[in-house]
Amino acid sequence: MLASSTQKTRLALFKKLGQETDVTRGLTLLSLYDISAMSKEVEKLIGKSQLLLRATVSNNPGEMKLMASLDTNIPFDAKQTTILKNVNFTIAPNPVNFEVSLGGTLDVKAEKNRTLSFTTRVAVNITNAELSIEGIMKGTWDRPFETNGVQLIDLGIGVGVSFKTTPLPMPTMQFKGKIKVGDPRNPAFAGDVTFALDPSNPTQCMIDAGFNQILMRDLVRVVQYSNPSFRVPDDSRNLVNSMGVTDARLTIVPGLTTVTVLEKNYEPGFLIKGSAAIDGYNTNLLVGISAAGIKAGAGISSIVFPPYFSFTGALDKPDPFFNMVLSTTDPKSSKIAYSGKATVLKLTAESDMMLSDKGFDLYMNGKIFDKFQAKLRIAAGSTKDGAGYNVMATMDSDLQKYISDIASAEIDKATKNSQKAFKDAQTTLTQKQQEVATLNTEIEKQRAIVQAERDKDCKKFNDAEADVKRDRKKVNGLKDDIDDKEDKIKKLAKAIEKDATKAIENGAKITKLKAEVVGLEAAVATARGVLKASEKVLEALGKGCDQTPIDLDPRIAGLITARETADKSLQAAKAVVQGTGAITGGSLKATKYIVEKGSTGVVTITYAYFESKLSIADGGMVSMKVKGTYAGEPLDQSFTINLPSPQATVEAFAQQLLK
Repeated sequence: MLASSTQKTRLALFKKLGQETDVTRGLTLLSLYDISAMSKEVEKLIGKSQLLLRATVSNNPGEMKLMASLDTNIPFDAKQTTILKNVNFTIAPNPVNFEVSLGGTLDVKAEKNRTLSFTTRVAVNITNAELSIEGIMKGTWDRPFETNGVQLIDLGIGVGVSFKTTPLPMPTMQFKGKIKVGDPRNPAFAGDVTFALDPSNPTQCMIDAGFNQILMRDLVRVVQYSNPSFRVPDDSRNLVNSMGVTDARLTIVPGLTTVTVLEKNYEPGFLIKGSAAIDGYNTNLLVGISAAGIKAGAGISSIVFPPYFSFTGALDKPDPFFNMVLSTTDPKSSKIAYSGKATVLKLTAESDMMLSDKGFDLYMNGKIFDKFQAKLRIAAGSTKDGAGYNVMATMDSDLQKYISDIASAEIDKATKNSQKAFKDAQTTLTQKQQEVATLNTEIEKQRAIVQAERDKDCKKFNDAEADVKRDRKKVNGLKDDIDDKEDKIKKLAKAIEKDATKAIENGAKITKLKAEVVGLEAAVATARGVLKASEKVLEALGKGCDQTPIDLDPRIAGLITARETADKSLQAAKAVVQGTGAITGGSLKATKYIVEKGSTGVVTITYAYFESKLSIADGGMVSMKVKGTYAGEPLDQSFTINLPSPQATVEAFAQQLLK
């Protein structure tokens, strides 16, 4: 057909075929192409058995291409997860490389509610019976496979599939493009990416990207983008921030099973692999990221400081394993540690070296020196600082019992003589206490008897003395009356001498007074007789009450002398029992405890602990801090013990307690 312009044709030939095609200005070759005769697979692929083709004739027939526009959608699989739209059909009838191609928009259903659109070209090589797909997606695929914090940008697609297998298989598509990880406005890191997509089975999809370096603090930012409350433990923040992965490969496999692409296996999850330096150890690190946080693992070389420390692999593996867990759901479970098998103080056990900004802590539990159970903590500022390794050990009940038994037995042995002296002193003390108590009772009894006798004699003397005083007073009173009356008589007589007229009156008074004097003189004579009698009684009783000290009474003095003799023996026994005699100090406490309660338990250890440089403790001589009781009293002391051969040092500790 020779045409002067491009237009839609309305020729009878086209109407007969039921098709229309554009005609290019110039000489156009039109032909009806039998698809079914060429390939049943292509016929099935495009859903048509015949196509009306056109081609502009050029000077080079080998470059001729026959083209047709298809008003159809071509699905690549039964589930219609991959569909070619706006199709252009092209045939390059070069006998050397005969090719049929389809161009248009390829819609790929990547996820349940998400479709990616690629401007693409699908080519069928008839000679080699192969299909190839090329295309590009402009724009951004945010959160592929629901992986939060990830964006894929400007993806390119290139896939090849063989027709030799029927029916036509759905290819696993492979893409290239760019990736951003983290907050899209400020991504933690970005780079180029290659990934595979199986539209018929999303669980067999994967993303693979390479980076020169990924810092652990950037991965923390990625998790924080999805979970802003996520935090690295305070004591490990500097350690985590110092980690990085070089020559890193990032893979995202959304399913739960391994994905194989080009004979290479990819593990499920959001993973990063690469080289890393951890605490000075070079290793290959695997990092996993999820909504639950960050997990990382790597093998490291053994940590050995002969002869006192080694940390090798657990479960018969040669090397330890680095294990990091930073949890968003349970922050208390977060940890950074080396897992392996440690040998310390002849104890070998599987354990974790917990890492932090301050260094490490290693906890172990078992028998040290093949003798005593202990809980160990090994710590230092760095795992490489062997000379700085400290060991802290809390000993279990077996060492506590050992010290208690050996020390108690040694103290019992050392105090045998003291125990005899103490028992003898206790016996003497009891006897003399009873003897003194008996003498005290007898002395008080005799004092009461002597005092009663003295009180009786004193009463008689006092009564007689009172009688004499009474009688003397009576005599003196009568004499005073006589003297008074005689004075009156003299005064009446003088009055008569001066005045004769008063002779009769005063004479009568004088006569009466003289008569009274005679009577009084008779009474005086009687009273003097009574006084003389009472004086004789008083004279017979002696000079008065006995005023000498009552303890000088012979009956009491003898008892006091006997008591003083017994008390001397009592005080001597007390000096022994109370420790002011031959038994003193710790020896007295132990002796008294053993005599009263027995030798078992004189030393009871309830706590034993030591702390030392590990290199020094490896020899077995450590300063052990112990708490408990000694002879029933609180004990809190330290002593040097030889853990591999402890008896002599524990016996020396017992001797120390006796001082």
